Amino acid sequence: MVAFATTVVTALLVLAVACGGGDDDDPTATDTPGNGADPTDAPVQETDLEVGTLEGRLLYSKTELSAPAGEAFTIIYDNTDVGLPHNLSLYATEDAYKADEEAIAGSETLAGPITQEVDVPALDAGDYFFICLVHPTTMFGTLHVVE
Repeated sequence: MVAFATTVVTALLVLAVACGGGDDDDPTATDTPGNGADPTDAPVQETDLEVGTLEGRLLYSKTELSAPAGEAFTIIYDNTDVGLPHNLSLYATEDAYKADEEAIAGSETLAGPITQEVDVPALDAGDYFFICLVHPTTMFGTLHVVE
């Protein structure tokens, strides 16, 4: 067990979602966190990556995340929306999702508040697509897997 634990680096990516009925903002606006700097330039987080919520929007609070290539990790998915179902599904590409291919990893679709662990196998470097299957037109993003 100790040998297994030392070979698997756990990158905790806390994904919290906020869901609501606010219609005063365009949910596809580009002012959401994560749309600025290129996350592939940043070092991979080896500890918790704290991600906040966006009140009144059907959006993940971060649309871009980073994880280490070649190492399994865990996404801690936190649905804080009382009574609203969400999930997180990870695909090789957006096209793989659209083709109804099997997800690489994912959480159950459950109403919040609930926190779930999503175990992700070691991935090759590249960009991967994550999405909420309940709200696919507004809740999606990119996981950058970096060397």
